[in-house]
Amino acid sequence: MKFIALVLSALISLSAYSSEDLKVVADLKFLSDTGVESTKMCIDGGCDAWATFYLYELDVKKVLSGELADNKFKVIYGRHAEVKADMNSVVVVLHQLKGPQNHNAQYQVLQIN
Repeated sequence: MKFIALVLSALISLSAYSSEDLKVVADLKFLSDTGVESTKMCIDGGCDAWATFYLYELDVKKVLSGELADNKFKVIYGRHAEVKADMNSVVVVLHQLKGPQNHNAQYQVLQIN
């Protein structure tokens, strides 16, 4: 039951995008696994890393919503069982990172379609 609640809360939070978030069609070039935990799974009082952030170089092909200063920059993305590979012509929702940057990434990927 706790696992179901965890999954549902994660899905709900993903659907609550900010009006500042950007949507683009882009190519993602895999650079590295940062080793930085992006998600935890907690069962019966114990928590373990569920996913880590991957670092990608993003090359914007088309802006669908929002405005960007650059067409090529680094992003982080952390999802369980994400393949460590390049992705071409995918629709990506981005959230600009503020404060200290993680591996020089300017944005965090919220969703890839």
